[in-house]
Amino acid sequence: MNMFPLSASEFFLFLMLAGLVMLVCAYIPVQLASKFRRMRHARTHITCRICGYRYLLSDSRAENVCPHCESRN
Repeated sequence: MNMFPLSASEFFLFLMLAGLVMLVCAYIPVQLASKFRRMRHARTHITCRICGYRYLLSDSRAENVCPHCESRN
């Protein structure tokens, strides 16, 4: 009676495919988290269109005025 139903080449093929599946299962959530982080960052970190000054927007409902040149963005 054979203890392992797979031959050596089948076992290594299975091992390689399982590794690829695990890599994809780790890669997709990391990419999604990165995308959501960039979207949140873009909503709060503003660059002035006039002078190029970078600043944080504390309240998203407030009027977006540059603290450096005081222009509306």
